[in-house]
Amino acid sequence: MQVVDILIIHGTIVPMVSKAVILDAALAINSGKIVAIDTTHNIVKRYSAQTILDAHQSLILPGFVNGHTHVGMSMMRGVADEAKNLQEWLNNYIFPLEKKILSEDFVYWSTMLACYEMIQSGITMFADMYFFENASARAVLHAGMRAILGETIFIEQDIFYAEEFCKEFNNNRSIKPAFAPHSLYSCDAQTLIAAHKKSQEARVPFIIHVAEQQDELYELYKKTGMSPGEYMLSLGILSDNVIIAHGVHFSDSDLKSIAQSGASIIYNPSSNMKLGSGIAHVKSMQEHGIPVGIGTDGVASNNSLDSFAEMKTGALLQNLCVADYCKPLSPFEVVKLATIDGAHALKMGDKIGTLEVGKCADILVMGTQAFHQIPDFDIYSQIVYASKSTDVQTVIIDGKIVMHDCKMLTLDSYKNEMHKKINFYKVQILSKIRYQDL
Repeated sequence: MQVVDILIIHGTIVPMVSKAVILDAALAINSGKIVAIDTTHNIVKRYSAQTILDAHQSLILPGFVNGHTHVGMSMMRGVADEAKNLQEWLNNYIFPLEKKILSEDFVYWSTMLACYEMIQSGITMFADMYFFENASARAVLHAGMRAILGETIFIEQDIFYAEEFCKEFNNNRSIKPAFAPHSLYSCDAQTLIAAHKKSQEARVPFIIHVAEQQDELYELYKKTGMSPGEYMLSLGILSDNVIIAHGVHFSDSDLKSIAQSGASIIYNPSSNMKLGSGIAHVKSMQEHGIPVGIGTDGVASNNSLDSFAEMKTGALLQNLCVADYCKPLSPFEVVKLATIDGAHALKMGDKIGTLEVGKCADILVMGTQAFHQIPDFDIYSQIVYASKSTDVQTVIIDGKIVMHDCKMLTLDSYKNEMHKKINFYKVQILSKIRYQDL
């Protein structure tokens, strides 16, 4: 009998390799990898482990992938809820606030708060864009999560900080650094080209907001005579390491160019709704062959980092689109966005996103018997439309248990300090900044 690190037994495995599930199933984990998946009967005959988790009446899923975040903003939750659109949100609230409050300490504790919330929601990996990503990296390592961390770039001098961060973390097991120019409208052409070149030389992702609001397209066309896709092509910054956040207003021609380049798009339904950005045409993106994931965006434009809320919102929002090219997403397709499709969008599909032998053991176990979940007739409908983050019981990342029976194992020792820091920065924000001055 082979000894492994962890056995999870008596659960319903939702492998996301296909729509099929495995009943009364088990999996074995060793050295951070999934080494066996089978019925519980067969697994317990072949393997033993000191840690055995009973997943009776529970689902065993790949960990959720949050494709776009700004975790360093987590202590800004609720500060800009009066904004009616993206530019008002940025220029009247967020940019002025960031100039007065940002520091490594602020970003570190914001990231700790974000990691706590995401783990509770079953998120095991996220892609981020913000400042002081070295501080975020420390928090990610404390939490035991997996992340792509993109240092935000506005001007060419910012590329230096992204390079330094990249050098420090490019060989880290849990963290992949990235170059993250904020957007086409906030970075000049020279900065975009230079950042993209550096990202390709370092073989790391290039993360950027594109086509988030309609006004952005008007301004770009007035300035360049081109659509976002055309402009990116003209600069040579469309490639297979590019991760586009939002992509709400791409034309069919743009989608064809993005598909040909190998770039991916992250759908952010709650943030797009809150800032009045519009409805991204997810099925159209997929039909063009573009990898699409789902993201929460930051809490300043969402107010939560809840994977279940995002899946439900993302599914419902597609039903509101009445154009001929808009098509609804099935519950299975939505869970794919949060797992294997999201992994592919972040160029990590060979390592995470499904439960398969040889893949990283990034796993969540969630209950199915809460009154808000029953009766259930379809597992994927239950996950997307009825379940909540409170149903997540256990989270394993890279073969390590980071939450078990809803108890946070990696971050609970930081809770008291987290509360102190959150209250401290709340007072700082309220005392230093009056909303009418933003």
